[in-house]
Amino acid sequence: MSDRSRTKSSITNMFASLLNSIIAFIIRFAVRRLFLEAFGISVFGYNATFNSLLGMLNLAELGIGTAITYKMYEPIAKKEYNVVQAYLEIYKKLYFRIGIIIFSIGVLFIPLLPVVVKESYSDLLYLASIYLLQLLVTVASYWIAYRRILFNVFQDNFISSFVDTIVFIIISIIQIIDMKTAKNYYLYLLLTVLQIIISNLILQIISSGKYSFVISNKENIVKYKFSDTKHDISNVMISKFGGYVLNSTDALVVSTILGAAASGLLANYSTIYISFQTMILAMLSTLQPSLGNKIYSNGSRDEIEQIILRMTFMCQLAGSVFSITAFNTINAFVSMWVGEQYLLESSVAILYSINTYIYIVMYPISLIFGALGYYKFDKKVISLAAITNIILSVLFVKFWDISGVLIGTGISLLMYWVCRVYLLYKEFYNKTAKKYIYKVIRCFLAVVISVLISFILPRIEVVDSMFIDFIINCVQVVLLTFVVNIIVFINTDELKYLVGFINRIIKR
Repeated sequence: MSDRSRTKSSITNMFASLLNSIIAFIIRFAVRRLFLEAFGISVFGYNATFNSLLGMLNLAELGIGTAITYKMYEPIAKKEYNVVQAYLEIYKKLYFRIGIIIFSIGVLFIPLLPVVVKESYSDLLYLASIYLLQLLVTVASYWIAYRRILFNVFQDNFISSFVDTIVFIIISIIQIIDMKTAKNYYLYLLLTVLQIIISNLILQIISSGKYSFVISNKENIVKYKFSDTKHDISNVMISKFGGYVLNSTDALVVSTILGAAASGLLANYSTIYISFQTMILAMLSTLQPSLGNKIYSNGSRDEIEQIILRMTFMCQLAGSVFSITAFNTINAFVSMWVGEQYLLESSVAILYSINTYIYIVMYPISLIFGALGYYKFDKKVISLAAITNIILSVLFVKFWDISGVLIGTGISLLMYWVCRVYLLYKEFYNKTAKKYIYKVIRCFLAVVISVLISFILPRIEVVDSMFIDFIINCVQVVLLTFVVNIIVFINTDELKYLVGFINRIIKR
């Protein structure tokens, strides 16, 4: 694929992902408020806790999707579609079996549910029933879902994004009707299962025509390819487990030690941060196939480093603008959204903002690790970071409650970031990371300046309206952070590239 084609595909996928994320963001926030009104904070806490627990069951996937995606980049670049079809068949068979394994293991967890949600409940049947429905949501994502990988590796994510968005809108409308009338939580969860099944069926039909040149290619080369894939899967499995412990156990620790209600309060904040984080990273993740294609089309290491530095600046711009705006205004938003009774202390907003910023800015390193398939190097450092996170979170939560959990996660994320950068520059670039470190120092400088100015900047209050004041404050902090970033990165290659990138989009 030519550089022009890669750029065109990347831009199309980024905009499709952005539109999908914005629509999902708006609908989820409307649904979340109705959810609290219809079902209460405790059920919301169960929802967050069970999602965290089921995230652990997803580890049964063993990194198969990640490993096979990485394996497909090279044959696609060489147009060896029989190899792609072989990997697709592996993917199909293993994903079906994984769905069965996840469901079986999930059922075995039922007796532990009262322990996980901390509070004592006599109605284990109720907990078990809503847990099983959420388990079905997880399992449904594996069955008839294997062809989604084709839309990813062929850089046609905009198609799957469009289908997912339309189905999500329709199902959300029905869920809203349920919450306003019947208030049936079982129906709410069943509709979520139905949403996944319908999306996957539609994409199955589309892929049959669009990728017939892959699907109809039946040359059997599975055996001698799969032996190497199994090795990659074992490495990815460790990375996925570490990633789960590092990024997805906050709600589980809070629920187990502080209770489901505390987990529900944290979930209000995590919904906001994760929604924006997902929106930003979903756009950038569309670049990974292009990055993989570039690597396996003999792109030079200097070119790839340049791409990573440019992406890091984009992440810096998006991450700093959102994170600094969030910790300045999130309590006002939560108060308007679900009510003052759901507010947490300001330290939670500050710490969540820091963690979100770190996660976003380090994301380009994650992308290149995935494109290179460097899971054998990744497994040790992420295991160390994951163990550190659990130890620190459990220790700190006893002293600082929810804030303690977030401190443990933040320290672990920083450790993981530093180790990954070291490994990337040692194993791939074969040089020191001075250039990258210099750029990151600039990123931190822009954040520190923006934060200090935001503290001393007077708040503009022109009307007696919390909503209008909130919007004004958001605009004020967004513009401040944006301008500071532009000044700090003035005359750099990264800023010049971003300006040129925006100009190309406008001219289209």
